[in-house]
Amino acid sequence: MKSDHDLVVAARAGDEQAFGEIYDRYTDRVFGLCFTVLRDRAEAEDALRDASSRARWARSTYCVD
Repeated sequence: MKSDHDLVVAARAGDEQAFGEIYDRYTDRVFGLCFTVLRDRAEAEDALRDASSRARWARSTYCVD
């Protein structure tokens, strides 16, 4: 299993598989946070999709220090 750091470095370089693995690792936590804040399953799912999309588009700016 690759470390989060290695996956972030790869995702930053455009590796879709690495981004997918990061997504898989953290999607439940992010959804849980969204649901806790929004208290609505459909809204939480929308927020998760939005966060994922923004993360994908911003991946070239990921901090890898």
